[in-house]
Amino acid sequence: MLEIINDILDIAKIESGQLSLHNETCSLRSIIQEVELFFNEYRVRIKKEHIDFIIHIDSNILNTTAILDQIKLKQILINLITNAFKFTHSGYIELGCEIQDNSILFMYVADTGMGISNEDQTRIFKRFVQASTDTSGIFNGTGLGLPIIKGLLNLVGGDIRLTSELGKGTTFYFTYPFEIPSIDDTENSLSHIYTSQAKLGLRVLIVEDDEFNAQYLDALLNQWKCYVDTVSYGKKAIYIASDKIFDVILMDIRLPDITGYEAAAEILAQNPQQKIIAQTAFAGSDEKNKALKAGFVNYICKPIQRQELYTMLADIKTYNSNQ
Repeated sequence: MLEIINDILDIAKIESGQLSLHNETCSLRSIIQEVELFFNEYRVRIKKEHIDFIIHIDSNILNTTAILDQIKLKQILINLITNAFKFTHSGYIELGCEIQDNSILFMYVADTGMGISNEDQTRIFKRFVQASTDTSGIFNGTGLGLPIIKGLLNLVGGDIRLTSELGKGTTFYFTYPFEIPSIDDTENSLSHIYTSQAKLGLRVLIVEDDEFNAQYLDALLNQWKCYVDTVSYGKKAIYIASDKIFDVILMDIRLPDITGYEAAAEILAQNPQQKIIAQTAFAGSDEKNKALKAGFVNYICKPIQRQELYTMLADIKTYNSNQ
């Protein structure tokens, strides 16, 4: 009931012009990573782990800083992707993003779900309308999600459209304008992060099966002049760690073959001095204590923050230099 009331309040604010923008300088990478993290946990919670959640983005988004209302962008993405999970029983859901004209995010959410009839496509953005009356007994909701999305996009100067085929799936495409901060603005907002980040030159093994996260870590480590190897599987990490010397291993806890804990145990059995940092989506103290008891030297929570990771690696460099 509270969700229904909130939806009605949101659409009322949009229609009355009472909703305002709160633009701020933010990282596009962080926004995408937060959405990815949310839905990787969400699909487990709703027992739809069998549905793949795929992200395809331009590599230039990884290091793009933008001025926009990130709360409203996240609200749009969460609404669209939640709807996709609701009406998809098998296959995949895909989020895509690219930058157009250096000022517009072009994004899409595609699914292999039930699809939307041509008749419903003409009215789906109207208030209190759901895609199919045949499913009203199965899927509850206010029918306000898509009108809210359209209203938010109108507010920021964007647009939305869809393509769909019954029984095969639906793709929503939308545009979301943004501004590039001036050099002075960027330096002011990020100077406290970058001024202390000197060359590290560490030998690092990334153990991460998520391509987006692996690319992000690789980009950061290359900026810090580290020497990087990347693997997607725990058993591969065990093998390469037995053959090469690394100053530190960044170990994802959830891997496709074995857990990060199992991989770390094997690596530490071979080399008890190996420094391994756990990277995980779970921020609780219990998970951190579990990692430290398992022999990890530190623990970092996703989405990984640049300064936090740099500080951990700099501490390892300092320790090595003093040995």
